[in-house]
Amino acid sequence: MNIFAVLKPLFLLLTDEKSIRLTVEIVLRVLAVFVALFALAWFVSCVVLGIQADFNEIDTAVSSVSHSSLIGFLLLGLFVLVWGYLAAGILAFRANSVAKCGDSHFIVLPILSIMFRLNGELMFITYFLLGIGGGLFVWLTGASLSHTLASLPVGTIAVGGIGVFLGGLGLASLGVLSAFVGIIVSYALAEVTVVLVEIAFNTRGLCSAAQK
Repeated sequence: MNIFAVLKPLFLLLTDEKSIRLTVEIVLRVLAVFVALFALAWFVSCVVLGIQADFNEIDTAVSSVSHSSLIGFLLLGLFVLVWGYLAAGILAFRANSVAKCGDSHFIVLPILSIMFRLNGELMFITYFLLGIGGGLFVWLTGASLSHTLASLPVGTIAVGGIGVFLGGLGLASLGVLSAFVGIIVSYALAEVTVVLVEIAFNTRGLCSAAQK
Protein backbone atom coordinates (compact mmCIF):
# COMPACT_ATOMS: atom_id res chain seq x y z
CA MET A 1 0.00 0.00 0.00
CA ASN A 2 1.33 3.38 -0.96
CA ILE A 3 1.29 5.56 2.15
CA PHE A 4 1.44 8.70 -0.03
CA ALA A 5 -1.70 7.80 -2.00
CA VAL A 6 -3.70 10.25 0.09
CA LEU A 7 -1.56 13.06 -1.32
CA LYS A 8 -2.40 12.24 -4.92
CA PRO A 9 -5.51 14.48 -5.05
CA LEU A 10 -3.39 17.36 -3.75
CA PHE A 11 -0.74 16.81 -6.41
CA LEU A 12 -3.40 16.62 -9.10
CA LEU A 13 -4.89 19.86 -7.80
CA LEU A 14 -1.51 21.59 -7.95
CA THR A 15 -1.08 20.57 -11.57
CA ASP A 16 -4.62 21.44 -12.60
CA GLU A 17 -4.71 24.60 -14.70
CA LYS A 18 -8.19 25.69 -13.66
CA SER A 19 -7.43 25.23 -9.96
CA ILE A 20 -4.29 27.38 -10.19
CA ARG A 21 -6.13 30.14 -12.05
CA LEU A 22 -8.98 30.04 -9.53
CA THR A 23 -6.55 30.23 -6.60
CA VAL A 24 -4.70 33.22 -8.05
CA GLU A 25 -7.99 34.93 -8.86
CA ILE A 26 -9.29 34.48 -5.31
CA VAL A 27 -6.04 35.73 -3.79
CA LEU A 28 -6.11 38.87 -5.95
CA ARG A 29 -9.73 39.59 -5.06
CA VAL A 30 -9.03 39.14 -1.35
CA LEU A 31 -6.04 41.47 -1.66
CA ALA A 32 -8.25 44.04 -3.39
CA VAL A 33 -10.68 44.05 -0.47
CA PHE A 34 -7.83 44.17 2.05
CA VAL A 35 -6.14 47.09 0.29
CA ALA A 36 -9.39 49.06 0.11
CA LEU A 37 -10.09 48.54 3.83
CA PHE A 38 -6.48 49.36 4.73
CA ALA A 39 -6.60 52.63 2.77
CA LEU A 40 -9.89 53.62 4.41
CA ALA A 41 -8.55 52.86 7.90
CA TRP A 42 -5.35 54.79 7.12
CA PHE A 43 -7.37 57.80 5.96
CA VAL A 44 -9.42 57.86 9.16
CA SER A 45 -6.24 57.52 11.24
CA CYS A 46 -4.58 60.39 9.39
CA VAL A 47 -7.60 62.62 9.97
CA VAL A 48 -7.60 61.86 13.70
CA LEU A 49 -3.83 62.35 14.03
CA GLY A 50 -3.99 65.58 12.02
CA ILE A 51 -6.70 67.01 14.25
CA GLN A 52 -4.78 66.04 17.39
CA ALA A 53 -1.55 67.55 16.05
CA ASP A 54 -3.39 70.72 15.07
CA PHE A 55 -4.77 71.13 18.58
CA ASN A 56 -1.29 70.59 20.01
CA GLU A 57 0.11 73.32 17.75
CA ILE A 58 -2.62 75.72 18.82
CA ASP A 59 -2.05 74.92 22.49
CA THR A 60 1.68 75.59 22.20
CA ALA A 61 0.98 78.83 20.32
CA VAL A 62 3.32 78.00 17.44
CA SER A 63 1.63 80.31 14.99
CA SER A 64 4.28 79.89 12.32
CA VAL A 65 3.40 76.22 11.76
CA SER A 66 -0.26 76.41 12.74
CA HIS A 67 -2.43 73.96 10.76
CA SER A 68 0.58 72.63 8.82
CA SER A 69 0.37 69.24 10.54
CA LEU A 70 -3.36 69.04 9.85
CA ILE A 71 -2.79 69.82 6.18
CA GLY A 72 0.05 67.31 5.97
CA PHE A 73 -1.91 64.48 7.61
CA LEU A 74 -5.02 65.19 5.53
CA LEU A 75 -2.96 65.24 2.35
CA LEU A 76 -1.27 61.97 3.30
CA GLY A 77 -4.59 60.34 4.15
CA LEU A 78 -6.19 61.56 0.93
CA PHE A 79 -3.40 60.20 -1.24
CA VAL A 80 -3.42 56.84 0.56
CA LEU A 81 -7.19 56.69 0.05
CA VAL A 82 -6.77 57.39 -3.67
CA TRP A 83 -3.98 54.81 -3.83
CA GLY A 84 -6.18 52.21 -2.16
CA TYR A 85 -9.03 52.87 -4.59
CA LEU A 86 -6.76 52.58 -7.63
CA ALA A 87 -4.84 49.56 -6.28
CA ALA A 88 -8.05 47.70 -5.42
CA GLY A 89 -9.40 48.40 -8.91
CA ILE A 90 -6.19 47.15 -10.53
CA LEU A 91 -6.18 43.97 -8.43
CA ALA A 92 -9.82 43.26 -9.30
CA PHE A 93 -9.15 43.91 -12.99
CA ARG A 94 -6.15 41.58 -13.06
CA ALA A 95 -8.14 38.94 -11.18
CA ASN A 96 -10.60 39.01 -14.08
CA SER A 97 -7.69 38.77 -16.52
CA VAL A 98 -6.44 35.62 -14.78
CA ALA A 99 -9.94 34.14 -14.81
CA LYS A 100 -10.22 34.74 -18.56
CA CYS A 101 -6.94 32.97 -19.38
CA GLY A 102 -7.68 30.18 -21.82
CA ASP A 103 -6.48 26.62 -21.52
CA SER A 104 -2.87 26.26 -22.53
CA HIS A 105 -0.06 23.74 -22.41
CA PHE A 106 1.78 26.20 -20.15
CA ILE A 107 0.06 26.79 -16.83
CA VAL A 108 2.08 29.39 -14.94
CA LEU A 109 3.68 31.54 -17.66
CA PRO A 110 0.46 33.26 -18.83
CA ILE A 111 -0.36 34.05 -15.21
CA LEU A 112 3.20 35.26 -14.64
CA SER A 113 2.81 37.69 -17.55
CA ILE A 114 -0.30 39.13 -15.91
CA MET A 115 1.55 39.39 -12.58
CA PHE A 116 4.30 41.42 -14.24
CA ARG A 117 1.71 43.83 -15.59
CA LEU A 118 0.04 43.99 -12.19
CA ASN A 119 3.36 44.79 -10.55
CA GLY A 120 4.05 47.58 -13.05
CA GLU A 121 0.62 49.14 -12.57
CA LEU A 122 0.92 49.08 -8.79
CA MET A 123 4.41 50.58 -9.02
CA PHE A 124 3.08 53.29 -11.31
CA ILE A 125 0.30 54.49 -9.03
CA THR A 126 2.50 54.18 -5.92
CA TYR A 127 5.46 56.20 -7.20
CA PHE A 128 3.24 58.66 -9.06
CA LEU A 129 1.16 59.46 -5.99
CA LEU A 130 4.23 59.53 -3.74
CA GLY A 131 5.91 62.02 -6.04
CA ILE A 132 2.91 64.30 -6.52
CA GLY A 133 1.83 64.03 -2.89
CA GLY A 134 5.35 64.62 -1.62
CA GLY A 135 5.78 67.65 -3.85
CA LEU A 136 2.50 69.16 -2.68
CA PHE A 137 3.41 68.46 0.93
CA VAL A 138 6.75 70.26 0.55
CA TRP A 139 5.09 73.23 -1.11
CA LEU A 140 2.32 73.51 1.47
CA THR A 141 4.56 73.20 4.49
CA GLY A 142 7.09 75.52 2.83
CA ALA A 143 4.40 78.18 2.47
CA SER A 144 3.81 78.11 6.21
CA LEU A 145 7.55 78.17 6.84
CA SER A 146 7.94 81.35 4.82
CA HIS A 147 5.88 83.24 7.41
CA THR A 148 8.56 82.57 10.00
CA LEU A 149 11.14 84.20 7.72
CA ALA A 150 9.18 87.45 7.38
CA SER A 151 11.57 89.33 9.67
CA LEU A 152 14.64 88.26 7.66
CA PRO A 153 16.15 90.10 4.66
CA VAL A 154 14.30 89.79 1.36
CA GLY A 155 17.15 87.88 -0.25
CA THR A 156 17.01 85.16 2.40
CA ILE A 157 13.25 84.78 1.96
CA ALA A 158 13.64 84.45 -1.80
CA VAL A 159 16.30 81.78 -1.47
CA GLY A 160 14.14 79.87 0.99
CA GLY A 161 11.15 80.06 -1.34
CA ILE A 162 13.19 78.89 -4.32
CA GLY A 163 14.57 76.00 -2.26
CA VAL A 164 11.09 74.88 -1.25
CA PHE A 165 9.77 75.18 -4.78
CA LEU A 166 12.65 73.28 -6.36
CA GLY A 167 12.54 70.66 -3.61
CA GLY A 168 8.86 69.96 -4.22
CA LEU A 169 9.33 70.02 -7.97
CA GLY A 170 12.29 67.63 -7.76
CA LEU A 171 10.38 65.20 -5.54
CA ALA A 172 7.35 65.24 -7.84
CA SER A 173 9.52 64.77 -10.94
CA LEU A 174 11.42 61.88 -9.36
CA GLY A 175 8.18 60.15 -8.41
CA VAL A 176 6.63 60.52 -11.87
CA LEU A 177 9.84 59.38 -13.58
CA SER A 178 10.11 56.33 -11.31
CA ALA A 179 6.47 55.50 -12.01
CA PHE A 180 6.97 55.48 -15.77
CA VAL A 181 10.23 53.53 -15.58
CA GLY A 182 8.62 50.94 -13.31
CA ILE A 183 5.61 50.30 -15.52
CA ILE A 184 7.67 50.19 -18.73
CA VAL A 185 10.11 47.65 -17.28
CA SER A 186 7.30 45.51 -15.88
CA TYR A 187 5.35 45.57 -19.15
CA ALA A 188 8.54 44.65 -21.00
CA LEU A 189 9.01 41.63 -18.72
CA ALA A 190 5.38 40.66 -19.33
CA GLU A 191 5.90 40.80 -23.10
CA VAL A 192 9.12 38.80 -22.83
CA THR A 193 7.17 36.10 -21.00
CA VAL A 194 4.57 36.02 -23.77
CA VAL A 195 7.30 35.83 -26.40
CA LEU A 196 8.89 32.89 -24.61
CA VAL A 197 5.55 31.09 -24.63
CA GLU A 198 5.13 31.74 -28.36
CA ILE A 199 8.67 30.52 -29.06
CA ALA A 200 7.97 27.35 -27.10
CA PHE A 201 4.76 26.77 -29.05
CA ASN A 202 6.47 27.34 -32.41
CA THR A 203 9.37 25.08 -31.45
CA ARG A 204 6.97 22.34 -30.41
CA GLY A 205 5.11 22.70 -33.71
CA LEU A 206 8.30 22.51 -35.73
CA CYS A 207 9.43 19.40 -33.83
CA SER A 208 6.06 17.73 -34.42
CA ALA A 209 6.19 18.57 -38.12
CA ALA A 210 9.74 17.23 -38.44
CA GLN A 211 8.80 13.97 -36.77
CA LYS A 212 5.97 13.45 -39.27
